[in-house]
Amino acid sequence: MAFQWNRPTDLISWSEAAAAVLGVDATALPVYGSDFSAMIAGEDRERRDATLIETTQVDDGDGIEYDLSYCLEPRHGQSPVFLEERGRLICDEAGEVRDVIAVIRRAVAPGADEAGDQMKDPETALASKRAVLQALTEAARSSEEASCGLVLSSISNLRDIIESYGPGIVPDVIRATGVRLRSVMRGADLLGRTGTAQFAVVLRECTSEQIMTAGERFVAAIRNELIETPRGPVWVELVAGAISLHNHKVDAAEAFSMAEQSLDQAAGRIGPAFVVYKSSPDRELQHERNRQNAIDIVAALNEERFILWHQPIVSAADQKPVMYESLLRMQSAEGEIISAGHLVPIAEKLGFMQMIDAIVCRTSLDLVASHPEAMVSFNMSDATLRNNYAIERLLSIVAESGNVARQVCVEVTHAALHRQVSGSGGPNAVARLRELGCKIAMNGYLTEGMSISLLNAVDIVKLGAEVCSGVANRTSDVGLLKAAIEFAHRAGVMVVAECIENERDAAVLAEAGVDYLQGYLYGGAAPEHFNLTLAPIDADRVNYSEAQPERIAIALAAAADNTAQPESPEGLSAGPAIAAATAPAAIEEDAIAPVSAALLYSPETDLLKAALGKLESIQSF
Repeated sequence: MAFQWNRPTDLISWSEAAAAVLGVDATALPVYGSDFSAMIAGEDRERRDATLIETTQVDDGDGIEYDLSYCLEPRHGQSPVFLEERGRLICDEAGEVRDVIAVIRRAVAPGADEAGDQMKDPETALASKRAVLQALTEAARSSEEASCGLVLSSISNLRDIIESYGPGIVPDVIRATGVRLRSVMRGADLLGRTGTAQFAVVLRECTSEQIMTAGERFVAAIRNELIETPRGPVWVELVAGAISLHNHKVDAAEAFSMAEQSLDQAAGRIGPAFVVYKSSPDRELQHERNRQNAIDIVAALNEERFILWHQPIVSAADQKPVMYESLLRMQSAEGEIISAGHLVPIAEKLGFMQMIDAIVCRTSLDLVASHPEAMVSFNMSDATLRNNYAIERLLSIVAESGNVARQVCVEVTHAALHRQVSGSGGPNAVARLRELGCKIAMNGYLTEGMSISLLNAVDIVKLGAEVCSGVANRTSDVGLLKAAIEFAHRAGVMVVAECIENERDAAVLAEAGVDYLQGYLYGGAAPEHFNLTLAPIDADRVNYSEAQPERIAIALAAAADNTAQPESPEGLSAGPAIAAATAPAAIEEDAIAPVSAALLYSPETDLLKAALGKLESIQSF
């Protein structure tokens, strides 16, 4: 059965089979989501509420998938009811869960006897996942000359069906899809239901060519004709993935995982969506590297082996430093310093970058608080900007630093800034950072786009390697480059040219009008500027969230005061825009919450520790 819960109103609607699945009278079905939550056993209830309400994942437009199992509180001496729930969380622009659309089905109690219901799906009477795995094992043992295979298929447009017809149609669609699949199968093969909208077919004595033919037949049988239900005709879109056990010599559990991987690949295709698993040494090697990188990230954080090195950004007029960019480096267990760039994609997939960004932000604020003559910049990941929970934490860190925030520049990608300005990325965190005193830099200028709305949202734009490297040899590009720089200057935005490695490119860019230059010609990232180690995640530290509200308010007011025009800090040679923004105005010492390496604890480190338990089960990214 299915349900739809609207969180703002707390109203929940059920499909017709709900009472039977939940084990209650139809008149006793809960009207509100909170009432249903109260029916769930204690710890299971807390876990489910945390998944549905406190999610830190980002809804990219397709909703956030979740999968839960739990037990209802026993009623009047009855046996406990075990349920499996799978669905999607639909979030609003602020990243808050607005609607939950899901399917619930009865599950077998943990430790139940292997016979009977454990081998059968209670809603469709098809084979259960356990029965599918058992049949697959038996087929592999009995097939010596011929092969056997597994085809997994899934209804990919279930969300659209629910939105069009309501959750009550889901059981009818599931049953009708099963009947249609059964009608185009061989009699010796086994059909099972292995997920909310997932079906499995065990193909006995089936060659690789026959597996391909069968999979294409299953997809066509569903896609080519409407499915009739009591609520009306429905078009069901099926995708499928398969594996031949004969070709890969794996057991049933491994075969199932490989077929699911093929199913995921099929879901991203346009047209006939059927994929047969093929081994790939390169892919398997990458998976192993990903797992090792994830372990390296955690170990480096725990052992204080993540450090910040800084690369100078110089004035195009006299080549003197005006600020330094913070770049993440990692020290290996053997003491070797390596770039951490290869770890960033894995960290983003695991959700670590949101936490690392917060720690880097705190460390940068600590640096400039102890070096009032300096200005530093750091990169903020797209994942952080897309996560309302993470950005609120980071904004509170910046707010508590007071006018120190004026010495920090936050660099974001062109794509992330576009989402922020257009409103499709949730609340405009970039604008709020500027209000607190931070400067905003956007990379990808000219190569990824130019627009007035984006220029109005930043203080600095950066020209990347595509534009700057070898520009002295591309004289035809200089005219367009000058126009782009002039366009930025007319909006009051400064321009940084990156990846400068020789004097000829530097001279051309300076003549074209860039304000600042950055690259190995002026020095790479090095520890001698500021040698900072990110604090360990297990240290005993003070929680910023405990700071007094009145102190935060004073710091916010100070950061928002843009009337002062301080002199350029000693030791820097900066253009007017940077110079005016670099030195913090004098404020009362006790008005700023201290930012130091000893105070780098925050709740996001608890989230990081909670994520570590997932590492053992990571298979691929």
